[in-house]
Amino acid sequence: MTSSGDSHQRFRDLIVRFHTRWDATIPADARAEESPPDAIGVEVRNRNCGDMVRLSIRRAEGDAGARPFAHVSAESRGCSICTGTTAFGLSLLAERTLPDAIALSAAFRAVVDGGTGGVIEEISGAIAAAERLPVWLLPAQKEDLLSFSVLAAQPARRQCALLFWDAIDELSGRLSESVPSH
Repeated sequence: MTSSGDSHQRFRDLIVRFHTRWDATIPADARAEESPPDAIGVEVRNRNCGDMVRLSIRRAEGDAGARPFAHVSAESRGCSICTGTTAFGLSLLAERTLPDAIALSAAFRAVVDGGTGGVIEEISGAIAAAERLPVWLLPAQKEDLLSFSVLAAQPARRQCALLFWDAIDELSGRLSESVPSH
């Protein structure tokens, strides 16, 4: 079992890894500021601090929700938590589908909302959230995702981390509405 200090250090290391090594962790086409003309995009902002995430997704041709996205890109401006979470989220969405993106967003929200920040609450919140993690995540990805549980006690920082997932949720709604009927 990890201590609260270990959890906080793992979280800091994760954010630094994704925030400072954006070029190394995210494929070039996912960092593009220009998205394909047929992509659906959204921009979300944190009204409290001005952080911003712009997300663009293009579904595969003829996709009814079961095929991986043809294009996913994002731009993030703001604090290290906002940009690091965006890079982390993009890394998880590679070769994923709309249902996968929806499941990831729900899992991420369960992790960051899962406790009051004490060691016991943090651990029990992370365990409860772990039960909702998508089965296709690799063990290291699960550990990284669970490290965000330290934000449960930091509502202002949690808002920064949720911007990418807010964009996912908004786009998921739009993409669900645009699913071709059979």
